[in-house]
Amino acid sequence: MPKAVKTQKSVPPRTVTELLSERSLSEILSSRQTEEIVIGVCGPLGSGADRVAKLFKEKLEHVYRYTTDYIKLSGVIAQCYASLTNNKKLLTEINSYPEARRIEKLQDLGNELRSIFGNDILSQFSVEHIAVNRQEHLKKLKKPKEELISRRFATIIDSLKHPDEYALLSRVYGKMFYLVGVLCPEQTREGRLTKKPRGLSKEDAVRLIERDRGEAVEYGQQLLKTIQHSDFFVSNVTENVEQIPNTVNRFLDLMFNKKIHTPTVHEYAMHAAHSAAMRSGCMSRQVGAAIVNECGDIIATGRNDVPRCGGGLYTEGALGIDSRCLREAGGKQCRSDLFKRDILDKISEIIKKHMQTRGEICVGEIDSLFNRIQSMPELRGLIEFSRSVHAEMDAITTIARNGYSSLKNATLYCTTFPCHHCARHIVAAGIKKVYYVEPYEKSLAISLHDDSMVTDVQDDESVAGNGLPPKVKILPFEGVAPKQFINLFAVSDRKKDGSLAQPDVQLAKPVVEKFMDTYKEYEEKVTIYLREKLSSTTLPKK
Repeated sequence: MPKAVKTQKSVPPRTVTELLSERSLSEILSSRQTEEIVIGVCGPLGSGADRVAKLFKEKLEHVYRYTTDYIKLSGVIAQCYASLTNNKKLLTEINSYPEARRIEKLQDLGNELRSIFGNDILSQFSVEHIAVNRQEHLKKLKKPKEELISRRFATIIDSLKHPDEYALLSRVYGKMFYLVGVLCPEQTREGRLTKKPRGLSKEDAVRLIERDRGEAVEYGQQLLKTIQHSDFFVSNVTENVEQIPNTVNRFLDLMFNKKIHTPTVHEYAMHAAHSAAMRSGCMSRQVGAAIVNECGDIIATGRNDVPRCGGGLYTEGALGIDSRCLREAGGKQCRSDLFKRDILDKISEIIKKHMQTRGEICVGEIDSLFNRIQSMPELRGLIEFSRSVHAEMDAITTIARNGYSSLKNATLYCTTFPCHHCARHIVAAGIKKVYYVEPYEKSLAISLHDDSMVTDVQDDESVAGNGLPPKVKILPFEGVAPKQFINLFAVSDRKKDGSLAQPDVQLAKPVVEKFMDTYKEYEEKVTIYLREKLSSTTLPKK
């Protein structure tokens, strides 16, 4: 038996009955759960992300009795740059600019800070701000600065624009950090930016929206690559004063188990699509899809993977040989990459022969030209040579293979925006709507099928084709993200004394637990608890 921890001799022995009346070790450890939360908000320019952020702040203060702090990252950019350049008037100068120039100036400064100090610099400032705030809180309580105590405190960060900003906050705060993605069609956002009080020209609005979506430079704004990590998606497409607060209320209800909510059809179907994606063995990416009929029933799921003879796809543990790329030759090579490399080699040979015929053999020039061609996204993004059936196609062919009902007017949920290959099948099958989470920049779906497909419309908006039925709508997903599905909908203790439990929301802790101590500190707590119990307890003789 391990060496006992020394205890005070003055502690009188306690009986088993006395011990049973006290809190269990599990309850003692659970008391170390923090109530503190950090909520990041991410939304494209003109989406009203600040409105959503302030609604979270308001609800947390008035309903859940949280003390809150609000960090506006555009303000952090100006303050940081003013400090580094010793220009105390910078913020005043920027705010005096015309709106389009003011936005662009902040975008420029944000890019410059990321290029110099790293892509997560704004999150670093946010973390420092939260840490300083906590130290001041401990000082007021006259507690040591090293002591960790729970405080009913929420920090709202508005707005994240780069995936590295999300990554840092997620790693530092773990389960106490939530990212909220705010969605809004581009046409609506353009209208908001061109109307007063902002009053941008249409040209400026379009240009700034495009830049906000995703810049070519690695340290630039990467909104699309950030928002896909959201734990909850909010659609802000209307000025209805009730819709957005109700959506925010629902998320907070789930976060604190205030009120029982069950998944919407959207959430259930997207979770099924996400689960299907986990079955994919594709070396490039995992994509999942689910098809829902007009009654809201899931009639098929699909994933991107290699088809097998006899129907269906290869899968783990099935009878027969698994001939997916990850199993062949130890998964060393994707066949799609092999074909693309072969094409590039042929292009290289053509360039060399052309230069030789002209008598202009310059290895450096050939290499430079070849590297420019090789880096073309159109070539690197070729999907024609993949062995995998795409997730949307797998779901559609599953219905055909099993003889299910018609796909006309069905809805497809996909973890990723559909590619142009799948788009033609979606249109031909009669599917009326597609919901997605992750953007897919390589897709030419709308470019090739703008006569039959449309984005940037509201869910209930109908856009007719060329003398044909309404176009297929491709819409961003709204609701609880698949990664939080189990955490927020797996509710325990719904009933108390035969009635629905009514938790005190002013005391409720987040249902996704985050504890203040490390596993090493918990080991020490358990060991001390055990030794104190053993050394202070007398058992009756048998």
